[in-house]
Amino acid sequence: MKYDNTPTITLTALPQPVLVSSMVMENLDAFDNSDAFISSATFKDGTPLDNNQLDTLTDSDAGGMHLHSAACKNA
Repeated sequence: MKYDNTPTITLTALPQPVLVSSMVMENLDAFDNSDAFISSATFKDGTPLDNNQLDTLTDSDAGGMHLHSAACKNA
């Protein structure tokens, strides 16, 4: 059995894992990230998330962690 170690985010509110590498993040600011959001992403099978799913991902703890990390890297 082959192990797939591609980083993903799994949320119970979403039908399948989201590929971290597919996430496009906008409005990143290391000092005030309150307007940051994930504008596009795909599920592990390549299906794009719809707007409601993107909102769910953005509002999740895992999504927030990735937004914060990306904002700090861009500072």
